[in-house]
Amino acid sequence: MFSGLISLLTGEGTGKLHPNPPCMTLSNGAPICCKTASLTAGPRGPMLLQDVLFLDEMTHFDHERCPERVVHAKGGGAHGYFEVTRDITKICKAEMFSEIGKKTPMLARFSTAGGERGSPDSVRDPRGFALKFYTEEGNWDLVCNNTPIFFFRDPMQFPSFVNCLRKNPQTHVKDWNMMFDFFQSRPETIHQVMILYSDRGIPCSYRHMNGYGGHAFKMINQEGKATYVKFHFKTQQGIRNFTPEEASKMVAEDCDCCVRDLFDSIEKGDCPEWKMYIQVMTFEQAEAFPFNPFDVTKVWPHADFPLMEVGRMVLDRNPMNYFTEVEQAAFTPSHAVPGIDFSPDRMLQARLFSYKDSQYHRIGPNYMQLPINCPYRSRVANNMRDGYMALCNQCNAPNYHPNTFNGPKESTVERGCLQHSFPVVGDVGRYDDSDDHNFEQPRDFWTKVLDENARRRLCENMVEILKKCYPRIQDGMVDVCTKVHTDFGTCVRQLLDTEKMKEMKSKNKQSGCARNSVPTSMKWHPIHQFVAVGWLDGCVCLVPVGGPILHNVADVGGNEVSFIDWSHEGNTLMTMHSPSVVVTYSLSMGKQENVTTGKKFQIDLRETVTCQTKKLLFEVPSVVSQEETDDMELKLLEDKMAVAKVPRKPIGTEFLFGTDNGSIFSVAESDKKLVHKLDSGVLFIAYCEPKELIILFTQDVFIYHLLNTPIDGRVEKVKVKLGGKASNYKLELNESMLVMCWNERDMRVWDLMQEENGTVSLETSKGFDQNDIIQCVTVNAKKGIISGGTMDGKVANWKRRKGDTKIDSMWKLQTSNIVGKDIVQIRWSPIVDSVAVVTSEELVILEDDNFIVRMRNKIAVIQTSSNTFTLLNAATGVNQDLKLPISARGICLGDKQLVVWSDDTIMTYDVQSSLATIQSTSFACVASDVVITNQTLYCIEKDKVNSRTLQGTIRQIISLPEMEGDPVSLNLNRHWLVIGSSHGFVRIYNLSKKEAHQEHNAKYVIENVPSFSHFSSVKINPAGNKVACTFYENPTSLSELLLIFDAESDSITYFSFDKGMTDTQEYEAQAELAQSTEGRPVTAAARKMAREQTRFQMMYHRPGEMYWDDSDGRYLVVECMHMQQEMNDNRILTMFVTSEHGILLQDVQRKSAQCGRLVSVAVPVLYFVKKIEWEEEEVKDEKTIGRALIGKTLREFSGVENCDEATRKAMMDFCYYLILGSMDAAFKAIQFIKSESVWEQMASMSVKTGRLDVAVVCLGHMKNVRGARAIRKSQQAGENESMQCAALAVELGMLDDAQRLYASNERWDLVNKIYQQQNLWNQAFQIAETKDRIHLRNTHYNYAKHLEEYGNLEQAIENYEKAGVHQFEVPRMYANEPKQLENYVRRKRDPDLHKYWAGYMESIGEYDGAYNFYSFAKDFLAMAAQIALESADKAACFRMGRLYEAENDIQKAVLFYTKARALSSAIRLAREHDMKDRLANLSLMAGGNDLVEAARYYEDLPGYAHKAVMLYHKAGMIGRALDLAFRTEQFTALDLITKDLDANTDPQILKRAAEFFEGNQNYEKAVNFLCMAKEV
Repeated sequence: MFSGLISLLTGEGTGKLHPNPPCMTLSNGAPICCKTASLTAGPRGPMLLQDVLFLDEMTHFDHERCPERVVHAKGGGAHGYFEVTRDITKICKAEMFSEIGKKTPMLARFSTAGGERGSPDSVRDPRGFALKFYTEEGNWDLVCNNTPIFFFRDPMQFPSFVNCLRKNPQTHVKDWNMMFDFFQSRPETIHQVMILYSDRGIPCSYRHMNGYGGHAFKMINQEGKATYVKFHFKTQQGIRNFTPEEASKMVAEDCDCCVRDLFDSIEKGDCPEWKMYIQVMTFEQAEAFPFNPFDVTKVWPHADFPLMEVGRMVLDRNPMNYFTEVEQAAFTPSHAVPGIDFSPDRMLQARLFSYKDSQYHRIGPNYMQLPINCPYRSRVANNMRDGYMALCNQCNAPNYHPNTFNGPKESTVERGCLQHSFPVVGDVGRYDDSDDHNFEQPRDFWTKVLDENARRRLCENMVEILKKCYPRIQDGMVDVCTKVHTDFGTCVRQLLDTEKMKEMKSKNKQSGCARNSVPTSMKWHPIHQFVAVGWLDGCVCLVPVGGPILHNVADVGGNEVSFIDWSHEGNTLMTMHSPSVVVTYSLSMGKQENVTTGKKFQIDLRETVTCQTKKLLFEVPSVVSQEETDDMELKLLEDKMAVAKVPRKPIGTEFLFGTDNGSIFSVAESDKKLVHKLDSGVLFIAYCEPKELIILFTQDVFIYHLLNTPIDGRVEKVKVKLGGKASNYKLELNESMLVMCWNERDMRVWDLMQEENGTVSLETSKGFDQNDIIQCVTVNAKKGIISGGTMDGKVANWKRRKGDTKIDSMWKLQTSNIVGKDIVQIRWSPIVDSVAVVTSEELVILEDDNFIVRMRNKIAVIQTSSNTFTLLNAATGVNQDLKLPISARGICLGDKQLVVWSDDTIMTYDVQSSLATIQSTSFACVASDVVITNQTLYCIEKDKVNSRTLQGTIRQIISLPEMEGDPVSLNLNRHWLVIGSSHGFVRIYNLSKKEAHQEHNAKYVIENVPSFSHFSSVKINPAGNKVACTFYENPTSLSELLLIFDAESDSITYFSFDKGMTDTQEYEAQAELAQSTEGRPVTAAARKMAREQTRFQMMYHRPGEMYWDDSDGRYLVVECMHMQQEMNDNRILTMFVTSEHGILLQDVQRKSAQCGRLVSVAVPVLYFVKKIEWEEEEVKDEKTIGRALIGKTLREFSGVENCDEATRKAMMDFCYYLILGSMDAAFKAIQFIKSESVWEQMASMSVKTGRLDVAVVCLGHMKNVRGARAIRKSQQAGENESMQCAALAVELGMLDDAQRLYASNERWDLVNKIYQQQNLWNQAFQIAETKDRIHLRNTHYNYAKHLEEYGNLEQAIENYEKAGVHQFEVPRMYANEPKQLENYVRRKRDPDLHKYWAGYMESIGEYDGAYNFYSFAKDFLAMAAQIALESADKAACFRMGRLYEAENDIQKAVLFYTKARALSSAIRLAREHDMKDRLANLSLMAGGNDLVEAARYYEDLPGYAHKAVMLYHKAGMIGRALDLAFRTEQFTALDLITKDLDANTDPQILKRAAEFFEGNQNYEKAVNFLCMAKEV
């Protein structure tokens, strides 16, 4: 119990911070409100005796040690005299200065300050310089140091200062952390610290140092006028100091060197001498002085207050007994003589009491009666009696005053008055002046006193001790030094960083990471984030990402580790030791990634192994008949892999090895066997799981593809000869992607699944030289990235373009990454975005260069390469480039600062309004995440979060309890900080004040989650009361849950991507189903919930980036990323989150193809990174900003994105209340809005929520007639309300919502059309193939039309073929390109196409070609027809006409009947088959009665009267022709007919013609015809 109490009060060991520090109190338990300042009368006034805090602290401090001095315990002394050399009686009336040449006996004691009595003399420590003058007016003690200043100005700090110099109270050893912790906490100490660690910090002897009174004193003359003075004693022996090396050597040789030197020199007659000087300052000068003249941390400038020589001090006699004359000597500044008085210097005021009180404790109350201390040149008379060791008790004199027994009287002589009267004005209080001009004089000392070499030595001396301190204390000292001078802080920081690097190298050397060996092989663990590394000296170790060696598997001593690999499940490590020994190790992971390994077995293959791979080992079916085996072999030879249909159970990993003799060995569970033999040595071996192929590359430069069979032996499927030297080739296979290089600028990429290959090359525009060659490769097929290492130490990365199918163009080269050394091996991690690079000297692990992008207050920072960024103002489009001297690992934006960090450095930049950047600070720090606010950095450093200044000084340390794990994620929003931990806890801190304050209790957000690996993202809202979290279930699988922590209600809500429901909806659905007997929702609310689930269910998506709105703490936007990256189906999910209603899902919509990562949400705009590979295109509500950003306006704000804040808030409230179904509140929110665009957006929101009544109201305000008509038509068609909403959604352009509504009503045909309209062809085909097969061919046809429009003719033809219309569409497409069409016809070998092409050739007179194509089409009838046409034989043509008539090919039948002159048959077919155009020509050819019959046929057909008139006319039936022409008003025909009328024509016809022309006012012709008819 007692130990627990002590632990509670004092902490748990050295260096540990108190989690809840107690309130500071006096010894009686009363609280202390101010511990840093004494009680004075005004800021510059003297101290008061009523300062019980000071007295309580100081008296206890004075009595802490016995009998050794509290300070200055170790020292030596000597006797001597002081001689006046200058008359200063105008300034001082003290008798010892009364005349020139006057000598006063004296005693001097020199000492170190902090050491014990037995401590060495040659340590870096201030030296005491105490003087006792035995004058006629009493003893005058002047307590000096060897420096003109002191560490601090307020005596309240004195006990703490001395304690920090002593030994640690727990360990009882010297603790430099204590000393420098005090120094960095009290910046006024820096002046003394600089002097202490300068070249004068270690005097070589007491004789070779100066003495300084430090304090300001008063000198009073005979007239009572006072002036302020400071005392200086300048050694006449010269200044001499030890170097640090000399001092260390002297500690070992003679720890009493200074005491010995003083004694020996006087003993030999070499008496040391000092000259005494004073500086003089009048009261008026003191009042006008720019800083406090009584501040002991500062000097009086000599230029303003020059030194005045007063006398000299000579030490000429050694003590006879050290204890009697030196150890018992007691000095106190309160011992003064008339003419010397005290200034308001706080430190002096405190010493007046403290020194004497210390002597009372150390020697006793009668210490002044000791011979060495007594004022033997003056008589002592007072009322002090008794006490320990009373030597002279003043006999029988009275011990009280006043008295009538002739006891001691008060002095009646004026000069006997010690006190000088002076006014004191000021309010009594504790005045903290810790920041009073602390750095001006230290800065002058740095720039004007020290030269360049002296400055360097000062920093080196400081760092020699400072390097032993905690990092936070180092940072604090660097911050103080930087305030003195930037160069000072930089120099100290650089030296500290150098020491850290030395320490790290030393540790790494001890751990084996930087051994004198070369890494020769490596392999990433398939599950955990570390890599196994094999070395030249046989060592095998595990190295995690960003850390030192995790575990040594095999020690030094074996042969070179030429290959290393893991089993598929990661519990077995295989190592191949050159030339042929296989060793396997078991691996198990304990808690907190603790690794243990054990050797399993060792096998010697007895052939030199040149390559290695692995494959899953499956359980072979127990019984396989010979017949089944033969059938299987046959199917394998046909490349159909029938064994894939047989269910197989994986039972382990089989390691395959290729040798220099062409053998392929298999090793599994300590068994080896020869599985194949080639004629040449194997240089590369890999296994393609999807195709079940073994890929081999041999010394004779052949590529082999071996089919894997369940029976012994392999079948050679492919054998390809390559060019060049085999030794130049490097290959790697990942999934089905094979890449190879051959010491050239090119690299070949082979897609084994598509059986296509192509080349990619280095480009000078991406930072590669003409001489760069690729000498090693790696590929991550899942991520879509190929990496190559060059001889000059550059890493080349190619990223796969989506949508491109050609190997040569689908891989885009990125900007080079420079490692700096010759790269010999490179490997991608299977689970993390990191690539391991082995150079000729080291192993380097690089994280994937996914560019960094951050945005705050509409200022975006986008990474363009490893060390270049672009700053972009999203509001103005102004951009500015920034090039860094480091490779950025992360970046963070503050209000006016930009922070960038690498693996070991943090840099800050000031950002101007023009986006120009100026580097502000830089310091060494290993941080995994950094945020900035209010000029303060918060950095994750290993197991804590440090709050740092911009210079790197630690202000606060935020530590997490062990049960919460380590901090892994930071997110800042306004002044709110959230920390996510490795064990699934989140903490919220308020940063609005000087220190971070935890606002709520830590929350275990994953308490009800089945499995948790680590956080993916943690984001806090601007109100600081809600945190959104996404996480990984295991190192490779992102969870489908989005968690929301509500800090106000201390609750967790979630949204399930797989179920499409929130936790509340899921609970209500379960309750509904529990009440339903049919297992289906029965209420309207339940049906609505089911529709919502369908709308938001995204089983193939996982949460990506997420951001809260900048101003509305309810609004959250989440990216929904498709699990298959190649699918262009990423979405945006929006929701409201409140404490009252939890998660309210608002909308889900697709991202356009050109939108990349979500980077910020500032309603009404969402900001995305613009994909580099996409050309700029017009997309509704999207706007490209600069070169790298896209601003997407929310659909609710389309057309009103520039609305004012009031409108924005009103619309957000409308959305919120609409989702809740609170229509009164929704309309109240928008009642004063007049904009039609706003009403349109609200109509859209009404569609989303199914509120058709609200939509109709909005349409009225919009005056949208088309929308109203769409609803009316849907109602008239008898469609339900959902279908009516869908129809309105189409009119409003809300195609996603229309698609959802049509799908809910199973109108898949309309869903298909919507997908087609949006060019979402993958989705359209999916619907057509699964839901709407009746329109599948139509979908292919429309897709072909789309492809043809964009010039993609090959794919268009393919889809025309699937639509079954290629016989018509392809000839149409190639109508102007007959050569292309001919090639297509020849390639397709389609009889219909051949017949078409034969007909075309026949039409242009190419009868031979036509005959050939007819023969290819096996159209013998067409061949016979061609012969008949060529011969012009009527009988043959008549026969062909009969045949074609029988075949129902009427067109050709009519043609051949006509050729045969069997016109009646041709006319018959033309009439029967309604061949109106052909019939007239045939009748004209036939003549006679056929003309009349044809005319009658046409006469009965509406619209063909002109043909009937023409035929009657040709048949000579003029009257009938005229009659019909008159009736049908065929004026043109009448003109032609009347030309044939003459006087012989029937008069009735002529008369009728005249009437016709008369009626049409053509009187001339009418008269003419009447004349002919003789009707004049």
